[in-house]
Amino acid sequence: ELRERDRMDSERQHSPLRHMPDAHRVDSTALDEGQTVERILDLARNARPLPGSDTPHYWLGRYRFWQDRVAALLGQMVQIELHGSAHEDEIQAGAIFACNHISNWDPPLLGSMLNRQVVFLGKSELFRWPLGPVLRWFDAVPIVRGRYDAEAFELTRAHLRGGHSVAIFPEGTRREPHRPGPVKRGLGILVESAGVPWLPCLVRGTGSLRAAHHRDRPMELWMGPPSYPVGIEALRASGLDSDQIQDRIGELFLAQLHALGQRAQEHRPRPEYEIDRN
Repeated sequence: ELRERDRMDSERQHSPLRHMPDAHRVDSTALDEGQTVERILDLARNARPLPGSDTPHYWLGRYRFWQDRVAALLGQMVQIELHGSAHEDEIQAGAIFACNHISNWDPPLLGSMLNRQVVFLGKSELFRWPLGPVLRWFDAVPIVRGRYDAEAFELTRAHLRGGHSVAIFPEGTRREPHRPGPVKRGLGILVESAGVPWLPCLVRGTGSLRAAHHRDRPMELWMGPPSYPVGIEALRASGLDSDQIQDRIGELFLAQLHALGQRAQEHRPRPEYEIDRN
């Protein structure tokens, strides 16, 4: 029965079950629960990091273990559609996955659907008990809102310069699904100072687990092509200061959200997600 379910999940049209390129398969047919967990932990301890990564072996192992568990749990609870995942493969090393923000289900959806390890940047209020220890265990970075948090940005830049990917929500807070923005300067600060590309992402349907259980109202993750900071020096040469350059990056990201939203509406019309540009 489990094999048949896995086969159906692997062949479904939207968000098919997929394995990481370096995934290990565990045959638990003859194992009890404790033996299965021990086998997985043993694999995690000896996991090999991706080429070019200096991440410790044990960290990649435990991250992917829980990434798969979250993806499986979400897949059991709701319908999920993933669009544009091929764009992720266009980025080999450190990059920023910049996403709109609707609900607290956005980070689990984004993190579990990406085919890589990502470090999340989140508001400092989330790092209190009981969620705080979990977020720190996954190396998430807390940021104080309302001012420039130099420590948070420096730590995030260190991750990016080390070839790791980061996930952020540039709006800085949850927004109405039909009215994305305004975009704060966090994305622009990281792109300008670290010189890394960003990949725009759009989530829909994360506001209600009950609604997302239905096939016609799934949780959706849309990815657009990556953007590279190739014109920053030209903008500086034209006389723009850092604040203006960061604003330009934010404006471009907001336009990308609008484009992804329009594409999503054409694929699956949902009145509550018709983007209001006013």
